[in-house]
Amino acid sequence: MTPPLRKRLFDLSLCLLTAPVWLVALLVCTIVQLLFEGRPIFYVSLRRVWGKEQARVLKFRTMVRDAEKIYNRATVPVSDKRFLNTPIDSPMYTRVGRLIERCQFTELPQVLQVITGTLTIVGNRPLPENVIAALKERYPNTEARFATPSGLTGLP
Repeated sequence: MTPPLRKRLFDLSLCLLTAPVWLVALLVCTIVQLLFEGRPIFYVSLRRVWGKEQARVLKFRTMVRDAEKIYNRATVPVSDKRFLNTPIDSPMYTRVGRLIERCQFTELPQVLQVITGTLTIVGNRPLPENVIAALKERYPNTEARFATPSGLTGLP
């Protein structure tokens, strides 16, 4: 069995075994988001997932509608603690969004993308092109992270 096939079987097996947990959490977050914040429930962004390949990656929407039009992430200052992230106390977050962020359920919808094969469980996080460009300024070998498929865990 080839390593890519083994990794795919691992991803599918783990998703299947843990389905009772993540399906319930996904359903609860979706219902709460729909009841308290309305649509859209998910935030979709184009991110690099492997080599030069890009894919639309799902997350729960945790910020106000049209946050990208109101607040440009590319202008957020780089600090030693965070890189291009919005502080959790920012008014851009919704009440439900803060809860989803604190529970670290933001990327839970990406489990569905593991099942479809867009992402893997173990792999570097997929990144938007503007973040990759900013990282390259500070870390010249940034492109190397895309030599393997992107995943949920953020581990290479």
